[in-house]
Order: sequence, then C-alpha cells, then structure tokens
Amino acid sequence: MKKLLLAAGVAFALLSAPLRAADYPLKAPPALFNWTGFYVGANGGGLWGTTDQPEPDVFMNIRGSMAGGTAGYNWQAGNWVLGVEGDFDWAHMQATQFVTCGSGCTTKFDEFGSARARLGYANGMYLLYATGGAAFTRARIFSGSGVINGPWDTTTGWTVGGGLEGALSRNWSWKIEYLFARFDHFADAPAAIPTFASQNKFDIVRAGVNYRFGSW
Repeated sequence: MKKLLLAAGVAFALLSAPLRAADYPLKAPPALFNWTGFYVGANGGGLWGTTDQPEPDVFMNIRGSMAGGTAGYNWQAGNWVLGVEGDFDWAHMQATQFVTCGSGCTTKFDEFGSARARLGYANGMYLLYATGGAAFTRARIFSGSGVINGPWDTTTGWTVGGGLEGALSRNWSWKIEYLFARFDHFADAPAAIPTFASQNKFDIVRAGVNYRFGSW
C-alpha cells in the first residue's frame, strides 16, 4: 500500500509540473543583431605609397594622413551583408624630388574619396567585409622657385580592400579598414620641362566609428 501511494505521488508531481510552469510567462529569446540600414560615420588614418614625375622617371615615396566622413547602406540576408558606401577625406600628403628641379618639384595631394560596394559575412555583432569601387583624388605639382606652378587637378581611379566592423551598441559600431588605390596620369604642370603625376599607388589604413539607423 505504501509503495502504491508513493508511486501515485510521484506521478502527480510529474503531471502537475508542466501545469505550474504554464502559469509563468516564457522568457523571450535573445535578439539578434541586424546590420540592415543607413549609417553615417567619421574616420581617420594614414596613407603611403609612390608617385612618379616622369620627365625623366622620378619615382618618389609619399606618405601622409587623412580624416573625413562616411555614409552608406547595408542589406543583410542570413549571414551575408551587401552594402554601398561613400566617403570623403581631407588628406595631407606630398613628396619632393630634386633630380630635375634644383629648387625641388613637389607633388601634393589634399583630397581622397571613394564610392564602393561592400560584401561581408556577419557573425553576430562582427562584420568581416571586402570592398571595391571608384576613387578620386586631387593634386598639384609646383616648384620651390615658382617656375613650375601647376593648378589643382582632380582625377578618378579605383580602389579595393577590406575591413572588420564591430558593434559597440545598438546603433554605434567601430571599424578598421585597408584600401589600395591607384590613379594614373594627371596634375599636368606646364614648364620648360613639362611634368605630371603618374602611377600614383596608395596603401590606406584607417579606423572609424559609425552611427547606424538600423535596429536589433
């Protein structure tokens, strides 16, 4: 008889447990981060590379700094994120050669911008991406004596690279990015020996923060 009563008690306890649990609300599953939406941001970093003044061929190492703003839009489907992004940076980068210029001929760059597509893979609050598209820059060539005094000239080229972006909160994220950019013949400077900037190749590393208008 005791065994029968014990078995009945165990069965009652097992059957009543789900009923008691139903009296309490279920906890909602954790929300997933979604990269879809517009964003704006700021960035800054450094760039280095080479530029050529080809009369005669004078390759110069060049380096400098940059800072500016970014705007873009992302679409997320599963773990894949497709986006478009544009940026504009003020740059300070120049190099000087004395091979054909006793007073020094300087190539100076003061702008960099791009319009790119981005393809990334999201793992929760982190986004690893590749990017590429069109780029532009502005430069001029001048000499210390003033004999060569070329005008500011803007040209387009191309850029490719990649980066890593991570969410800081619902709306804020950080990013680290590398770009390679190339621009060909431009910034002509008429003189006794005409010169121009050619085969401009830049490596760019920059960091930034974005404010996202998307949601979790």
